[in-house]
This record gives sequence, C-alpha cells and structure tokens, in this order.
Amino acid sequence: MADQSLDVICPHCGAEWELDALEAEQEEFHCSACNQSFPLRPSPQTSAEGAATATTGPRMISRRAASRYSDAYIVAGAVVRIGGYVRVVAVVVTVIGLLGGIIAASSSPSPGVLFVGGIVFGVAAGIPLYVLGILISAIGEHIKASLDSAVHTSPFLSDAEKASVMSLC
Repeated sequence: MADQSLDVICPHCGAEWELDALEAEQEEFHCSACNQSFPLRPSPQTSAEGAATATTGPRMISRRAASRYSDAYIVAGAVVRIGGYVRVVAVVVTVIGLLGGIIAASSSPSPGVLFVGGIVFGVAAGIPLYVLGILISAIGEHIKASLDSAVHTSPFLSDAEKASVMSLC
C-alpha cells in the first residue's frame, strides 16, 4: 500500500492533523486537542458536504490556495529580478566595449577605426541584451498581473488573505 496521508481539521476545535495511511482508513478520528471524535467519512445520516468539511476543511483549502499563490508570486518576482540582472549585464557589456575601444584606440596608429569598432561592438552587444532584459521583466510582471486576477477572484480566500497574498498589507 502506498504511503498516503490525509490532512484533517477537527470540526469541533479547528485543530489540524495529518493522518498516516493506517489512521486514514479508520471510520472515526479522536481529536486529542478537544477530546472529541468525528467521522472521517460521510455516514448515511450526514451529507457528503459535512464530511468534506471535516476531512478537508475550508481553512486547510484556504491555506493551500494562499500557499500556492504565494509561491507563484515568488517565482514571478524572481523572473522580474532576472530581467533586471540581464539589463545590468547589458550595460556592463556596453561599457566594456566602449572602454575597450578607447584603450585600443589610444595605443594604435589608427585610433579612429578601433574607437568606432569599440562603439559598434558595445552597442551591438548591449542593446539586444538590454531589450532581452526588458522582455524578461515584462514576462514576470505579466505573471504578477495574472496572479492578481486569480487571487482577486479566488473563492477560497477572504479579503484579508487576498491582501496578504498580494503583499498589499
């Protein structure tokens, strides 16, 4: 049998438990926090919705959704930062090309050609890299905007949780 766990929230006190596969097979679970028992599966007398609340719990779903959205915001932020780093590298490459042209031109009998070559190299390498950095950052910002829309319309999060996930408070 595969190792499967079941996350359970006590409907009486709200305590959260992670049950191993053996405990999850039981009909009933005893919460040691409040000394109450509750069914792990719906009985014929209770609705399936009541049992789902007991075994998955709205707080657990809310926490999982918030965690998923928070992780996605971390990834989107990383993409934006990578775009910023690429732009910095583009500026450094451009400056190195320009300085290389100036240094080469100062020690050469034909300084104009080397100076122009340094400018051309710096601009030819720097501009595409800088544009790439802008595009990478734009992708990260687009991910953030999509996440804002998903969080805003999520039925699993309260307004306070939405603000927290979007780092608005």
